[in-house]
Amino acid sequence: MPYFVHDFADQLASELDESRRELERVLDRTDALAALHTRALDLAAELKRPVTADDLFRSGRDEKESAALRLLADRVAGPGGNPAHDDLPGLGGRLDSGAGL
Repeated sequence: MPYFVHDFADQLASELDESRRELERVLDRTDALAALHTRALDLAAELKRPVTADDLFRSGRDEKESAALRLLADRVAGPGGNPAHDDLPGLGGRLDSGAGL
């Protein structure tokens, strides 16, 4: 019976590639959350009160800034507009209520 070492190695390589793609998605989402968090803190200091998600997303000073905020939200929400990584505990859904802000 022949022994196919490369078959298992190929499976490992495939899993490794998928894990790296998932890590890239998580890191991108984390960077976007951090940017939104920083913006929310700055806005709260400026307004001298707690902020809501509406406050944050309406705070763009011009169309370019508003578009940048929408892009950050899209990076958090992931493809299809659904919170990314709902299957991973603690990594999804916080922007829907503004609780993460």
